[in-house]
This record gives sequence, structure tokens and C-alpha cells, in this order.
Amino acid sequence: MFGIGGLEFLVIAIAAILFISPKDLPNVLYTLGKYTRKIKNMVQSVSDGLNDFTKDAELDDIIAEANKAGDEMMDFRIEQQRALEARDEKTPTKKKSGKKIKSKKTKVKKND
Repeated sequence: MFGIGGLEFLVIAIAAILFISPKDLPNVLYTLGKYTRKIKNMVQSVSDGLNDFTKDAELDDIIAEANKAGDEMMDFRIEQQRALEARDEKTPTKKKSGKKIKSKKTKVKKND
């Protein structure tokens, strides 16, 4: 924790006992632990906020890429629909009623 080794921790503990009376040491350690917990929670909160921010930014990038692909596909579908409509305009349509459609027979005159 904080890059402190065992020997360094022992030196800090001895200095704390010398400067802080043993009677007040539990209160000081309790207060130090409380503030350490608050700092840890604040750092975690900031870290979570940054993670959410980057996740939203990545999601926006993914959505933008998906919309680009959708735009390209949409252009293709529009062109396909136009081609189908143009083809349908060129082909004659038959009536779909219950009656049969009579076709007109053309008479061909033979020249002898």
C-alpha cells in the first residue's frame, strides 16, 4: 500500500508513538482511516465517472459507424427500389378481376 515496505512502516509507527501519545493514538488512527476511506471513495467515484464517460464516447463512435453503414445500405436500397419501380412502369399490368381478359386477335391479310 502506497509503496511502503515493512521496515518503513515500522519507522513510521515508532515516530507516531513518539510524537502522538499512546492515549490519543487510537483516535488518530481512526480519523486517519476515516479520511483514507473518504479519499478512496472519491477516487473510485472519479474513476467510475471517467469509465462511464469513455464508455459513452466509445458507444457514440460505434453508433456513428453503424449509422454510416446504415446510410450506405439505405442508399443501395433506395436505388434498388427505384430500379424496381422503373421496371414495373415499363411492364404492362393485367387486371386481376374475376373476369377473363379477352385478347384482340389481329387479322393478317394474305396477298396472293
